[in-house]
Amino acid sequence: MIDVPEPQPVAPRRRRVNLRAVVLAGIAIPLIVVVLLGLEPLPLLPAEVNVAIGQMSQSLVQLLVVVGAIAVAIGILNLIGAQVRNVRRLPRGLYALVTLVTMFSILVLRVIERAGGLGSSEEFPIAPSLTLMDALQVAVESALAGLLFFFLVYAAYRLMRRGVNVWN
Repeated sequence: MIDVPEPQPVAPRRRRVNLRAVVLAGIAIPLIVVVLLGLEPLPLLPAEVNVAIGQMSQSLVQLLVVVGAIAVAIGILNLIGAQVRNVRRLPRGLYALVTLVTMFSILVLRVIERAGGLGSSEEFPIAPSLTLMDALQVAVESALAGLLFFFLVYAAYRLMRRGVNVWN
């Protein structure tokens, strides 16, 4: 008879705590609470505390607006850099060229509107650049929604192929 050793019990793996995520959450959660408390004063707190919380909340929101504007500027610069690199690879670069031309045409149109060159009239109460941006945004959102739909259908197909269990 062959001796088969008994299987050794496997110790459960300890999950490592992501210290960076804990520190960031420890910073973000109190700031979010301060901003939310600044929206509506609490009747339980003294008026001075409510005023201080409101001022802190306004300062945080202003800081977030500045950080958001910087993030948008960095995103636009990143978009320009990536598309300029892609333009060199024709014919695939044609899409990058269309993206750059569209972005710059909308920016130029918006600058002309802000300078007073294309004022809104009674016929067109909404600025043409905003209408153009809305049309482009709807097209991009529709394309992304279609991609999301196919991704979800494919994920459901794979899930059903593997079989249904508690974890799935």
